[in-house]
Amino acid sequence: SISRKEKVTHQAIGQRRDRILEKLRKILEDKI
Repeated sequence: SISRKEKVTHQAIGQRRDRILEKLRKILEDKI
């Protein structure tokens, strides 16, 4: 079972990754 602390950090990492993916998508759109 995943502890509450691990779940919170996992969510934070997921949000950070989503933000990075959005930045990359915008950069790619600018290049096209």
